Amino acid sequence: MSPAGPADAASAPRPARAPRPASTLGADFSRLWFARAASDAGTAIAMGALPLIAVRVLDASTFQVSLLTAVAGVAGALLALPLGPALEVRRKRPVMIAADLSRALLLASVPLAHSAGALTFAQLLVVAAGTALGGMVFGGASTAHLKNLVPREQRTAALGRLEATFWTLSTLGPALGGAIVQLLGATATLLVQAAGLVASALGIRAIRAPEPAPPAPGPPRRFLREASAGFTVAAAHPVLRPLLLNATLFAGFVAWTGPLELVLLLRGLDLPPWQYGLALALPCLGGVLGSWWAPRVSARLGQLPTLVWSGALRGLPVLALPFLPGGTPGLVLYIVATTLMLLVAGVFRPVYSALRMEATEDAVMTRVSTAFSLAARGAAPAFALAGGLCATLLGVRGALLVGVLGLIASGLVLPWRAGRPRPPTEEGPGPDPEIDGCAGQQPSGCGTIR
Repeated sequence: MSPAGPADAASAPRPARAPRPASTLGADFSRLWFARAASDAGTAIAMGALPLIAVRVLDASTFQVSLLTAVAGVAGALLALPLGPALEVRRKRPVMIAADLSRALLLASVPLAHSAGALTFAQLLVVAAGTALGGMVFGGASTAHLKNLVPREQRTAALGRLEATFWTLSTLGPALGGAIVQLLGATATLLVQAAGLVASALGIRAIRAPEPAPPAPGPPRRFLREASAGFTVAAAHPVLRPLLLNATLFAGFVAWTGPLELVLLLRGLDLPPWQYGLALALPCLGGVLGSWWAPRVSARLGQLPTLVWSGALRGLPVLALPFLPGGTPGLVLYIVATTLMLLVAGVFRPVYSALRMEATEDAVMTRVSTAFSLAARGAAPAFALAGGLCATLLGVRGALLVGVLGLIASGLVLPWRAGRPRPPTEEGPGPDPEIDGCAGQQPSGCGTIR
């Protein structure tokens, strides 16, 4: 057979090019990776710093510690609906840089005020709310930015590198932060976090690839109407209805118990800062293992059995928390209990997300997602305040027991008897041109799994 000529070579199909390994994602991704790693490192080192400062420096009450969680939750609830459309019509890098620098200034203000003897609890509330807002803005912008920066075939590798870096730092950072607090004082880690955010802004600023122009603003969205339509769809669906109720209750009781756990560790067990850091860091390994294990468990047991049993069991290990003994035995039992909880929750979360997606028709996906987001974000601050009030009446351990029982009870409302998930039928709410077609868990890091 004669060799193929130029025409034959041009018409012959070319073999598909294999995706580049993560090490060759390009210089601009390396700059973004550095920026995200610097930010994640600072955040992990300062994990739990604001409650620690409130308790150890300002001698805040249990209710005030719960209030720190509540104000961050209120900020998130108010921003959850309009954030996506607001970011869609803006270039993402300036938004990310502004979010980093504004959070750095807020965080640096705490040690500066403390050194001047002027630190107040009101300032901590402002910092908690401001950093929560900045974190949401950065997260929303960075997702869209990564999509534009990295080609489709390389996104899995890019996201894998960012995720691995995040979990590594989330596991190591709090222990290092505890050691820094032990040596330099309670506010020192906030300076480290501020420095990480400044480094993140510089890394993003160094990215050279031009950013595409954002789309023109579309018609105004009616967020409350969108959420109301999503609640209507979920309420009429045999799988979405219990999932929505479970997600709302679980998010609420996590917000209830989180501040009480921190007060128990710092006051009830009187842990030194380095042990406090270990208590926040080591349970993250459970979440990592659970998320890795989830597809294997689901393949063996089935999607729905995995969902309901992991959802029912995830709260049981932390039933030990209200009864923790003092000292090192209490620390060890806390780490074991919360690690087991995050292990089971790590199995639950991806199965829950997949089942919710499977049960939701494309035409109403935006409405349903909006409803779930609003329900969880709205419940968190209300439950955090309720937990703080309960602690003033029953004490920290009594209020923590109520919250843990609530976590366990949330599993009872899961779809135990539901059949195979089905999308909403045509008899349900139909597409709304004003809604459809529009673009869209506590301690940082591990709390998102819980």
